[in-house]
Amino acid sequence: MNNRKNLFNNKSADNIVLSYFIYIGFLLINGLFNIFPSFVGAIIFLAFVIILNFKNFRYVRINIITVSIFYCFILSIIPAIYYDKSMFISTLQELIKYYSILFVILIGMYLKLGHLQESILCKYLYLFILLFLALGWLLSIVREIPQERVSGFLTNPNNFALTAILLFFLIDFKGSSFSIKLLTHIIVVSIILASQTSGAVLGYLAGIGYYSYSFKIEAHKKILIVLLFLLFIITCIVTLYFNNKYIKAIDSTVKKIEVLKENYDTLISGKPVNYYTSVLEKKGDYTSALWRLNHWANILRLFFNSSYIKIFFGYGVGSTDQHFGIKSHNDYLRIIFEGGIISFLLNMVIWVSLYRQMDIESRWIIVIIAVYSITENNYDNFLVMSMIAFYMIGNRKPNEKLKNGIDA
Repeated sequence: MNNRKNLFNNKSADNIVLSYFIYIGFLLINGLFNIFPSFVGAIIFLAFVIILNFKNFRYVRINIITVSIFYCFILSIIPAIYYDKSMFISTLQELIKYYSILFVILIGMYLKLGHLQESILCKYLYLFILLFLALGWLLSIVREIPQERVSGFLTNPNNFALTAILLFFLIDFKGSSFSIKLLTHIIVVSIILASQTSGAVLGYLAGIGYYSYSFKIEAHKKILIVLLFLLFIITCIVTLYFNNKYIKAIDSTVKKIEVLKENYDTLISGKPVNYYTSVLEKKGDYTSALWRLNHWANILRLFFNSSYIKIFFGYGVGSTDQHFGIKSHNDYLRIIFEGGIISFLLNMVIWVSLYRQMDIESRWIIVIIAVYSITENNYDNFLVMSMIAFYMIGNRKPNEKLKNGIDA
């Protein structure tokens, strides 16, 4: 560990963590008073990252990631050529979000970035994020805001669960005590259950499963995995016993799968789906999985019946809302539709390359987000996506950092 810290000092990591303090502080104030648009916080964050790290930027060799980012910047402009003025204005904010994430990756590539979780400020950011989530949750109770699913200060419960997963990025799983690791899992699982987000439940289980079976782990870590699964089951049983609404994340996931199975033939045939009948039969709305598959089928149908220009270059960043009135609820499908096959492949090159360069034991958290992104619009959450990028870059293997021109 000391050798690693000597090779890759954490000055840049400290500066980035400090910038997140400012960003989350902005989100907290905005959650209380709702003064500014959300993108203002992202601009402030990026400004602080650049200012604080100005002396730490260094040369990075041109590689497959930086080249792919360059082409993503260029190709996203092509669909805009066909926009009228109203379309351009309505999609501009989404284009800025997209560029911001690419820009964050470039910043990380140009920094001598150490592991974020080894920053001396990380434990305080951990507590600050926890305070942000807890305060939003408690305030909604105090204000008697009707919330069957907890969302706190976030725009929806899905983002509430997604933000809770950030706590995993701030724990040094190699150096932290067993109790800290276990406590973090308890907190994250509890928030996921409170948000009642099926995608987060499946993502968490996929991440734990990946950690268990993808590589050899020591005996004490195997015990930890078993304890985590037992904890998950016990939490479900206890919450079911004391208050049924907090176990709804599990119950609703099962019912969503049942509704999907019952309507599968109708969905495949392309006939109209009767959502109302399912709601009556299940005595509740468990049609989100069915609705998503139907929505995805409509998106793919339009995409593959388009001109070759649109198939290769897409309809333009932010265009999903304009054509369907709502986002895709699948980040992969959204990139295909809005950026075309070429931009989709370039984005996959960027993220898969970062993933392959990571320490193997750090990848399981990325698996959680990757699986979760199959059913949600996680790419919209700049807080989470930017931290994912910095986390992946900071957790590159030492030989990968040297290969990219970042030397001691």
